[in-house]
Amino acid sequence: MFLRKPEYFMTVARERSIAKAAKALYVSEPYLSQYITKLEKENNTIFLDRTVSPFVLTEAGVALCRYIEKIQTLEKEMDVSLQRLQSPKRKTLNIGTSAGRGSTLIPALINTMIQEFPDVDIMLHERPSDELSGLLFDGVCDIILLHSQRYLPGVVYETLSNEEVVLCAPKDHPLIKDYVPGMPFDFSKLRNERFVLPRPDQSLTKIIYNIFVKYDIHPSYTVTTMSSNTNMRLVSQGYGFSFWTKIDAMHSQYTNDIFMLVLDDPPLTFPLVAAYRSAVELPPYARRFIDLTLEYYKKSRG
Repeated sequence: MFLRKPEYFMTVARERSIAKAAKALYVSEPYLSQYITKLEKENNTIFLDRTVSPFVLTEAGVALCRYIEKIQTLEKEMDVSLQRLQSPKRKTLNIGTSAGRGSTLIPALINTMIQEFPDVDIMLHERPSDELSGLLFDGVCDIILLHSQRYLPGVVYETLSNEEVVLCAPKDHPLIKDYVPGMPFDFSKLRNERFVLPRPDQSLTKIIYNIFVKYDIHPSYTVTTMSSNTNMRLVSQGYGFSFWTKIDAMHSQYTNDIFMLVLDDPPLTFPLVAAYRSAVELPPYARRFIDLTLEYYKKSRG
């Protein structure tokens, strides 16, 4: 599918009105209406539900918006990368990671990196876990940070931390109010509770599904989000329970409003690794970033 003038569709989706979108785009209403009609005809798909006023996006329309946003993001990254390549004096460290990890890790390391490598820019590629290895093999990223339970040939994996998975709960939930610290928690009581879950393509999700099977948990309702911040906020507001890494939960701005419970004895953990291609020699600034990250997680555990 080749989409001409994607900004036209995005403007229509945002304005929810052909007239308003046409005015914003400085085109005529008939022309913009024909554009949408032709787009739907070419793809044999209805993108706008016109049975309501103002119209809303169909499920296909929402999906198209998401793909356009991804394409626009990639185009911006390409433009920035090409500009950097035109400046031989500056270098760029490309790091692949999840959005939640980037928001906590990079602020903690950025000052040291700037002081030690002032001519090196940092480009974050924030993606779901299952997309990160592809960015590494394609040469887009120098390093990727991910929870890995499978190891691929041609890649070096350095363990940064074994992260503990904990149950996160609203502090005022009845099950927590009755809980006696230090005593075993009856996880079967969560059988029909509501849960906030990471997306299926995130590494933690596989572990959560195993927990559900182990404790025979059947959530009554779920909300799925890629963002750890959104996850913790929903839990803190009493929406339901969640499983997340202890370090992310502790660094959340909502940490004072949630209660964390250890799952097993010994605690359930899974490795966070820094991965890079074995055939490519890491530049000093990339090696330093890995070492700083390792130090950061050691301090966080201590």
